[in-house]
Amino acid sequence: MYQPTGDRRMVITPQLALRVAIMGGIALVLFAVIFFRLWYLQVLSGDKYLAEANDNRVREVKVEAPKYERDFVGWARGESREVGAPLDDAAATLLVQAVGQDLRALAGAIDQLAATRDAPQDGSAAISADTVRKYFGGRADVRGYEIADAAIEGRFDVALERVRWAESAKVAAPVIVSALAAGLRSLVKLADVGAGVSDADAAKLVGAPAFKIRSLKGQLRGWNPDALATALSAVAQTDLDIKSGDADPAYAVERLVLQIFQARNR
Repeated sequence: MYQPTGDRRMVITPQLALRVAIMGGIALVLFAVIFFRLWYLQVLSGDKYLAEANDNRVREVKVEAPKYERDFVGWARGESREVGAPLDDAAATLLVQAVGQDLRALAGAIDQLAATRDAPQDGSAAISADTVRKYFGGRADVRGYEIADAAIEGRFDVALERVRWAESAKVAAPVIVSALAAGLRSLVKLADVGAGVSDADAAKLVGAPAFKIRSLKGQLRGWNPDALATALSAVAQTDLDIKSGDADPAYAVERLVLQIFQARNR
């Protein structure tokens, strides 16, 4: 058959048609797979991935900073549970009194207790106050809470001995004065609570752990309102004398312990 010399159209053979059909079928299958996959992600698994995305989202959580000693005690107990070394209430209170109210220092102390305690770190046994005292007992003395307890309870010889030990350990006088002031203020707050209030409710009003209310009640028996006012006045004057430089810090603290003893026993 005669064909014009300028006609160069490709002749479609059966083999070529088969190849085109196969490639078209493959492309259609791939498109169907991609479409089904997208439909699966968007429709069937959409809620799941949305939930995961929300969980991974950066969220701002406002947490009220600890204010009272009982707040720091609660924080320490929560932190200790997180690391698998739970503290009981008495141990957490002693740790806060020993280390202070710096959260980083408390966290470091809890990590140390978790690493050194003998009990298995499975949360089966709480760390006791004896364990805390073993590792941080000396620091607790330095912090002044035992000085304050001894002075407030009328154990003048013990309070004075610990004051001098603290002085030799280079403890700043304002730290001891602050501990004495805190102890006396707790007694004033407890005295205002009145009778018939449970220890738990009294703890909220005073700002102290519930178990400590019992010891505060024992301390309060040796005081009357006038004596507390006199002791607090002496604390304020001592604090002023130390900060203004009008008195030698070591002498001022020893004098304050004597004044508290005299106020209690007059």
